[in-house]
Amino acid sequence: MDVTFATRRLERAYLEGHAAIREWGDVVGRKYVQRIDAVRAAASFEDLFTLRALRLHPLKGEHEGKHALTIHDRWRLIVRSTGTHVEVLEVTNHYGD
Repeated sequence: MDVTFATRRLERAYLEGHAAIREWGDVVGRKYVQRIDAVRAAASFEDLFTLRALRLHPLKGEHEGKHALTIHDRWRLIVRSTGTHVEVLEVTNHYGD
């Protein structure tokens, strides 16, 4: 699947794994790269729903039209899908702890 990034920072974190580790720490940084790899390997966005570890789900309210998938613990990856294209929008600590 085709993946693009909303910011250069997110793209760099994926392309240069050490940048992701520096940005979010060792565990979240490594899993960020793994999650993007899983998205890229999927044939379609719907296939990602079958990977239970991702916990992919649609968002509501002001984020309607976007989806979240778990990176690690409360960290999540926010994406927007248009068929076979996924745009990575942000990495957030869901409850801000």
